[in-house]
Amino acid sequence: MNFEKQPAKALPFARELNKKFPNNYNFLFALSSTLADLHRFEEASGIARQIEKNIQACVPPFVPQLQPRYNQLMGRILFNQEEYDRSVEYFQNDLKDTSFYNARVRVWAFVRLGMIHDIRKQRSQAQEYYSKALEVEGGEGAARIEAQEYLINPYIPVQAKS
Repeated sequence: MNFEKQPAKALPFARELNKKFPNNYNFLFALSSTLADLHRFEEASGIARQIEKNIQACVPPFVPQLQPRYNQLMGRILFNQEEYDRSVEYFQNDLKDTSFYNARVRVWAFVRLGMIHDIRKQRSQAQEYYSKALEVEGGEGAARIEAQEYLINPYIPVQAKS
């Protein structure tokens, strides 16, 4: 979904996978992210609350190690709602977990924090975050590509581009 940037096309697939595999948290995260990108925030937040509840209760296969991924999801939902101050809190919490298996989450947190600073016209801070994203060993490719792009050209929200 990150490469294609077509959440409307991804939604039926995410729903179907979630229906077929209801205990697979990967599909819950994907479904909630897709809904957030479509600005269906109530649905996205409802799924996120379900994920958080399962993590807190350690309902198998939900484990405490998923907390940073939940923080990333909530930060993304709030970012898409333009609630930047609240989203920053979640992304900052992601940076506290330095375990290797959460490298993907950390790199996206750095990218999103950079995007927020670009939105706020704080270009030097934004560039610092994008640079940090590129330094995360094991970070995800799509996030690294965006970080490289935004190091050169500041992030501009879609509605501001038109």
